[in-house]
Amino acid sequence: MSNEEEALKGPVFNPPVYIQRYDAVKRLINESGSKRVLDIGCSEGKLLTAIRIHCSKVEMIVGIDIDKEILRENRFRTKPLMAEYLKKRDTPLKMALFQGSVATPDTRFSNCDFISCIEVCNICSETYGYAVEFSFIGYGPEGTENLGGCTQMAVFKKLPSIEISESLLETVQYGSYELVAETNFPYEAPKALGERLEDEIAYLVNTYALRSFQRDDEQELQREEIPLDYVANAPRIKCICKDLKLIREAVVKQFELTEDESSIILPQNEENDDDIDENAIDSDWETTALKQHQTTDCCDLDDDKEDFWD
Repeated sequence: MSNEEEALKGPVFNPPVYIQRYDAVKRLINESGSKRVLDIGCSEGKLLTAIRIHCSKVEMIVGIDIDKEILRENRFRTKPLMAEYLKKRDTPLKMALFQGSVATPDTRFSNCDFISCIEVCNICSETYGYAVEFSFIGYGPEGTENLGGCTQMAVFKKLPSIEISESLLETVQYGSYELVAETNFPYEAPKALGERLEDEIAYLVNTYALRSFQRDDEQELQREEIPLDYVANAPRIKCICKDLKLIREAVVKQFELTEDESSIILPQNEENDDDIDENAIDSDWETTALKQHQTTDCCDLDDDKEDFWD
């Protein structure tokens, strides 16, 4: 028994059982390909953050809890990180927090394809057309496998042949939950292979050229060409494409090659520093800054907005 176990006078799970529960939920979401996820009894919203980070195909994550105060305290979990603005998602994502009771269903969530209830629901009837599978989470030390895990997971899968009766739907209310926070995350649809390749090549060549032009002319270190092999073997280029023919085609669309087609002729910096209008630069900068200041933050919350599922 470890020192920590002796201090706590019992076994210590590594990773903690709650993390093992989160891992099980994330695995099921990814395996099922679910895109609209609802977590009932989300509390602080830690599972919502884990789903956002590790389930990249999910497009909507909603947390519901009865405690409005704890939801308001954790609204930051629905906001993008700075890194998520720099490296945008490939798919859209909307996150929201609602205050409400699991005992009072809301029709706005009837089209979710994955619902998690951690430490909320233990028993469910097959009356509503679900097949159920049970599994253990949090096994004890070696030699105690026969005792099972310290907690169970029940996975309910809707039977395709069962339809919800109209009488049951009539008992479900619309808008019974109150919106606490809502955010649309920045995303950018993935570019085609050729476009991504052209962008990376342009960035690589222009960066190489800029460094060359900034060198001291007296040292005669300035180069006018960049070997095509250098571009083709650049790590960022190789991650996108390893086909030299496609790389050459992407290069020719933007840059001129040498006669033997072994190198790229670097673009020349024809702008004269003496011709730069500093007043125009200041004006452009002030205009840009003003626009940025006037832009509405996409993370601003609108507590009165209720059209999330409309």
